[in-house]
Amino acid sequence: GSPFNELRDILFFAAVIGWREGRRVPLAGKGEAIRWDTMNNRLGTEEVMDMIAVAANADDRELLAAERHDERVETLEEFANGGLEVIRERINAAGAVPLRQVFIRMVQDYLTNGETTGDIELTKRILQL
Repeated sequence: GSPFNELRDILFFAAVIGWREGRRVPLAGKGEAIRWDTMNNRLGTEEVMDMIAVAANADDRELLAAERHDERVETLEEFANGGLEVIRERINAAGAVPLRQVFIRMVQDYLTNGETTGDIELTKRILQL
C-alpha cells in the first residue's frame, strides 16, 4: 500500500519537496484548482500553504490577505507539481526498491541533509507507517 492515506497527503508532501528543491512548475492546461475545502480539514494545512507561499514570495507583504487565498493555493499547486517531478525521479532511480522505502529515504535525506545518520523511527512516524 501507499505510505500516504489520501491524495491530499501526497500533494502536501510533494509541495514541501518542490519548495525544498526549488522546483516550482506551473500546471500546463490549468484545470480545476485544488478544492480547498477538501484539503483544509487537516491540522496545519493552511499554515503549510501559507509558509510555502510566503517563503516563495518574501517581498510581497500583502500575500496573506484573505482576498489573495487563490494565489497561495496556486503557489502550493505549482510547488506540488514540481515536487511530484522530484518524487517521480526518485522512484525511477530507486528501481525495485519498495515505494515506502523510497519515501522513507527521501524524508531521511531531508531531515539529515543527505547524511545517513537519520532516525528511522522518526521517519516512520512522519509517514505514519
